[in-house]
Amino acid sequence: MHKKTLVLNSAYYPINVVGWRVAMAYLFDTDNIVLETYSDEVINTISHTFSLPAVIVVDSSMYKRRGLKFSSSKLMIRDNYTCSYCGKKFNRSDLNIDHVIPKSKGGKTTWLNCVTSCIKCNSKKKDRTPEEAEMPLLTKPFIPRYDYEYFLKWNGDVCAEWEPYLPKKKKPSELVVEVIPTLKFGRKVRH
Repeated sequence: MHKKTLVLNSAYYPINVVGWRVAMAYLFDTDNIVLETYSDEVINTISHTFSLPAVIVVDSSMYKRRGLKFSSSKLMIRDNYTCSYCGKKFNRSDLNIDHVIPKSKGGKTTWLNCVTSCIKCNSKKKDRTPEEAEMPLLTKPFIPRYDYEYFLKWNGDVCAEWEPYLPKKKKPSELVVEVIPTLKFGRKVRH
């Protein structure tokens, strides 16, 4: 069984995707709610049959995480597999996680202190800050929002049962250009 469950907080905002075992464990807490189930998947126990949950709402006090949990793979996605010092794009295997403020100087492994760095730039920077190494960051670290694009990158395919609960996909803004005749000395210029 490979189905996953979308987890929403009490404000019905997506906060995680979990495997079916974790989702079933959440169900035994009385404050959690099942919003959608997979019609084709059930879990049988000795005495009960449960529909596999597709979307659940968890009690906010039980599930404290508000933002995205930091991980190296998510950092690579956030930084688009690009070195934050030289600006070149690389394969995952050719990138490192660089602590902007090195761990030896009290830097933490957080969204705001970590960036992707190619092996060459990481070796050059060593155990120094970007200022000390005279290697300015090309992009500023940030905490990514859990929007539709990140959701797809980090969690893969979206089940039909999840669609109503996901942030809406952003549509590119349409640029409307109105052509106005050029004025020259108060008169319209003929083209």
